[in-house]
Amino acid sequence: MTEPMRRVLELGEWHAEWMAKWVTTVEFHQGRYRPDGDHLRDMLLEAPGEARREFYERADQILGAQGG
Repeated sequence: MTEPMRRVLELGEWHAEWMAKWVTTVEFHQGRYRPDGDHLRDMLLEAPGEARREFYERADQILGAQGG
């Protein structure tokens, strides 16, 4: 398996873990997003700031992004 593929799979696992942790704290607003939209993006838009930071910090680590 290539390194980029491993990272994509790990990011998918992180996404599922993060969603399970935060899904009960996110209040979706009916009709705000397209019905065929990206649910991860929608959840990130609605999630509390703490949850968004947690997601992006770990995603950056997984993808190898350098922190500021």
